[in-house]
Amino acid sequence: MRAKYVLSEVMTGLWRNVTMTIAMIITMALSLGMLGGGILLFWQVDRMEKFFFARVEVSIFLKADVTDDQRSALAVAVIRLDRFLEAQRARLAAEIEREIGRPVELGAAGVTLRGGPGVRIAGVRVPEDPEWGGGDLLR
Repeated sequence: MRAKYVLSEVMTGLWRNVTMTIAMIITMALSLGMLGGGILLFWQVDRMEKFFFARVEVSIFLKADVTDDQRSALAVAVIRLDRFLEAQRARLAAEIEREIGRPVELGAAGVTLRGGPGVRIAGVRVPEDPEWGGGDLLR
């Protein structure tokens, strides 16, 4: 008997304030939708970050009509560039740190010929700001 009375009073109150009831339902639906959308966006950005950071590379393509002298000159340049990149790794890391305002760690730097000539820097790590959370911003 008591539950029936309480339910009838709730229904009477809701019916009297139909506008407020509809506004409350719409507000809750929008709030839950925005919460769910934010969570899905966070998960998708995390997946995209892992996908793209695993595939970042730089490629240089050469013409097919390269002479033997040009090939040998390119081989010498690649060897010199490899040594130059390794020697300049600390300066490059300091320059990147200055630009982005965060500490940067660079691993071995060198030239790669797999898939065509290119520059490869292994072990790139940019830690996350401690105020935002732990872990790495870029790895």
